[in-house]
Amino acid sequence: MPSLHSTLMALRRATLMFVLGLCATIANADTETLSQGVYVKTPEGLIPVRPIGGINGLNYDFGRFLMHMPQVEANRTVEFIVYQSDFSPYWSDAELRSIKSPAAGQRLMPAHIDKLADGKYLLQYEISSHAHTFVVLDTGCCRSNVFGVSLTDTKASIKEIYSDESLNPVSAEHTLASIVRGAPEDAELSSLHAQWQKRIVIQEAREHFEHISYLWQQYEEAEDPVTKVESLQAVKQSAQQYVIQYPDGANAEEVTEFLSSAQVRLDI
Repeated sequence: MPSLHSTLMALRRATLMFVLGLCATIANADTETLSQGVYVKTPEGLIPVRPIGGINGLNYDFGRFLMHMPQVEANRTVEFIVYQSDFSPYWSDAELRSIKSPAAGQRLMPAHIDKLADGKYLLQYEISSHAHTFVVLDTGCCRSNVFGVSLTDTKASIKEIYSDESLNPVSAEHTLASIVRGAPEDAELSSLHAQWQKRIVIQEAREHFEHISYLWQQYEEAEDPVTKVESLQAVKQSAQQYVIQYPDGANAEEVTEFLSSAQVRLDI
């Protein structure tokens, strides 16, 4: 006669097998009724993913499509159901990209492929990082079907990334310009983009002032009259450009002094 312990263990095993079988049945039922398309798996079920129009392949900057990608929570894996006529997972390609650098990314190879039916596959990808990232999937040769899924709260990530004032202004503005181009109705992102445009102007004005200071130093170090005159003329020309382009620049007052000093010396 079996002991109570062995009876309980057998009952637990039977219960576990029943639960696993039920989950498999539910999963199969979810995929059996699918229309053709691409879906991403979530704890709540399958979410359809729309193709990105006008894109063929992954050699693109996907910034302008970010705000239109479905958002899913992913820890270590992302799972797609691809259901397309004559689809083969060996024709497909996928990349993990950063919202900070949406033009290039890390190639992903499926960690697991499960054929559910003809043209219907489950593709599982292991993700090295889900923070501020998204996945783009190309379903293969000769198809104009590229799909994107954000693995984060896209807008919150954009705001967090571009609140960092230590970023290169030119790179930051370029990426934000692409993102805003795809979501021109978003006032918050447009305002954030405008802030980085202003930072570029500030940086350009600072570099222009540094150039004027360098030209003045050349004037002071020159020993022959011809070089001194040429340096003063260069100071005058560059300072006049600064006053026109950056009238409210941080160094506008100093530039005006350079301009005045250069003019006085040239008039002698």
